[in-house]
Amino acid sequence: MAPYRGVRYHLKEQRLAGQTPENAKELFNLRHATLRNVIERIFRVLKRKFKVLNTPAEYSVNTQIHLVITLTGLANFLTIYKGISREELDEVDRDMQQRESELSIPLSTEVESTEMAT
Repeated sequence: MAPYRGVRYHLKEQRLAGQTPENAKELFNLRHATLRNVIERIFRVLKRKFKVLNTPAEYSVNTQIHLVITLTGLANFLTIYKGISREELDEVDRDMQQRESELSIPLSTEVESTEMAT
């Protein structure tokens, strides 16, 4: 699912400014942005733990899907029994912020049309 176009896409600075969603579409976009950030963070943690995810894929799409699912399960197992240090998560967050600043990615975006993308 994609966010609603033409509707504010809430992220960190909106929350820090005390702006809240004004309608259901803005609330959906806020939750979409939050979920997207969580998923990106998870993939960064996985890529740090499993270097095979940093190399160009030499496998079929189906094998790649199974690889990501398997490594995610393994990472969860390791997290439960070994744990992820707060420092590791902070380092992932710093990497994400650095990448965003290098690419000049704004913390929030407005999507263009008023219809929901499909």
